[in-house]
Amino acid sequence: MTEVKLGGATVRRIEETYEPNFDAKAFFPDWDPAVVDRHAGWLMPAHYDKDSGFLKLSVHSWLLSVGGKRILIDTCVGNHKPRPHRPKWHLMETKYLERLAAAGVRPDQVDMVMCTHLHVDHVGWNTQLENGKWVPTFKNAKYVWSRADYEHYLKLDSDPKTGPANAGSFRDSVLPVAEAGLMQMV
Repeated sequence: MTEVKLGGATVRRIEETYEPNFDAKAFFPDWDPAVVDRHAGWLMPAHYDKDSGFLKLSVHSWLLSVGGKRILIDTCVGNHKPRPHRPKWHLMETKYLERLAAAGVRPDQVDMVMCTHLHVDHVGWNTQLENGKWVPTFKNAKYVWSRADYEHYLKLDSDPKTGPANAGSFRDSVLPVAEAGLMQMV
C-alpha cells in the first residue's frame, strides 16, 4: 500500500485492481507498437502487456486522513456491478473493502467520500448490493461531487435515447446516495 505523509495528513492508495484493462490503440489513436519495443525496459511488465496489447492501469482510491477525519477520494468500479461493456469490470469481485480495512478504516468510519467526477471507475464503491438493492457503502459519510457533473448525468439518464447514463453507474452508484440524503454538491 502506498502511503505519503504531508504535514499532519496521511494519504494512502487503496487499490481495487491493477491489471491489463485498456487497449492501447483505443486509448491512444496514434499508437505505434514499435514505441513499446524502444521503451520495453520501463514499460514492461509493469505498464504494458505485450501479449494482449493492453495498458496496465491501477484503479484505486485515495484515503486522506487529516484532523481526525477520513476522506475517501474516488471509489473505483465496485463489486457486483453490471458492466458488460468492459468485461474486466463486469460483475467484479475484489477485495477492496479488505484493503480499506488493512489501512485501518471500516466503511462506517469514513467521514466523506469525494468523487472527482462521476465516471464509472470513480463511483462504484459509493454503493454495495444488500438484499437486492444498491445502498450507500459509507453510511456515515457525506458524498461530495460536482453539481454540473450530477446534472449532466441526470439529464442523460432521464433521456430514453441516452440512458442509462455512464454504463449504468449513475443509477446503481450515484442515485442511491442522493436518495439516501447523503449527497452534497459543489
